[in-house]
Amino acid sequence: MKCLLCILTLLTCTLFAKEPTPLRITHATTPSQLRWGLMARRTLAADEGLLLHYPTIKPVSLWAFNCFIDFDIAFLDQEGKIIEIGFLKSYPTMMEAHPPILTLQDVDAFSDHDPLIAFFRARALYSSHPVQYALELPSGFLQRHEIKIGDQVVWGSKDLLIIPFHN
Repeated sequence: MKCLLCILTLLTCTLFAKEPTPLRITHATTPSQLRWGLMARRTLAADEGLLLHYPTIKPVSLWAFNCFIDFDIAFLDQEGKIIEIGFLKSYPTMMEAHPPILTLQDVDAFSDHDPLIAFFRARALYSSHPVQYALELPSGFLQRHEIKIGDQVVWGSKDLLIIPFHN
């Protein structure tokens, strides 16, 4: 299956004028990893991202609580096709006014009614369709690489290719 995927990727690449976009990724699959996402990160390399793999296909929401950098978001269906694109703005000054949040227990210490939690929940990004994956990328990545809805994402254990889709 892995070899077939490689052949398919190469074949698809030759059909389009635009080259696939390579990206180094970390996979988030456990409930803790999915909750933590890229919280507390202050930098993200230009070719780095986080692939969130949800156990079931469903609408999802992402927020920038405890984030210090802005993100592009690509929501993917179960086959890795980009079906929706969004943006998450961070508010580092809101977070820097509080003690460091280093664990999920620190996050859980906040009440649901805390003004800080309310602030970030009000700015959460919701997928409008059920998705299997969300891809968190450095801000501006999608535009710089002309990645659009319909593009296909293919990944291995540590790397990922986004293959352009053209009608």
